Amino acid sequence: MPEKNTITHAVMLVMFAENGFVEEAEDVFQEIVHRNTILWGAMHCCYAQNGDLIQAKNANICEAKKTFDRIPTWNLVSWNTMLAAYAMTGHAYSAIQLFWVMFLHGFDPDKAAFPSF
Repeated sequence: MPEKNTITHAVMLVMFAENGFVEEAEDVFQEIVHRNTILWGAMHCCYAQNGDLIQAKNANICEAKKTFDRIPTWNLVSWNTMLAAYAMTGHAYSAIQLFWVMFLHGFDPDKAAFPSF
């Protein structure tokens, strides 16, 4: 593809995950210059979906949070993705904190937020 973006990268990560190609997903992820919470979440899902929970827990959740913090305008997708990333990597306390911060920022959790817990 001549032009790649967050959506095309996320689709590739999800498709590799659904078909058990974790190494290929890692290769795509490493090529991404500007990673955001959607892409971090997709990569975490890839590890979790393929039973590699140790790798998911060791994923750089701090970098994911820094990326989340740099998003100029949050929406429910960005909040839910960060919640899922925390929950999937065993950071339950951080997920709960973020849940309340989400609420304080005026975002009402939708039904997509609750499966993270």
